Amino acid sequence: MAESYDIARETYLAILMDRAFQGPVIVASPKGGVDIEEVANNTPEHIHKVTQLKSFLDVRVFLLQRLYTVARYM
Repeated sequence: MAESYDIARETYLAILMDRAFQGPVIVASPKGGVDIEEVANNTPEHIHKVTQLKSFLDVRVFLLQRLYTVARYM
């Protein structure tokens, strides 16, 4: 068995295919974790999307840094 840890904070970061955008999007939330759907329904202002991607190869470091900054300070 693995040692358990108390989790002080959960965040969410994913690259998903978005039907509305018809391409990949980066989704981040400082309130995320396993209940990200609940966060999206109850507090959508905590969900941040970047849709400037044309393909998965177009994920740039500056986009990830921007999302990290937003998630870290909210």
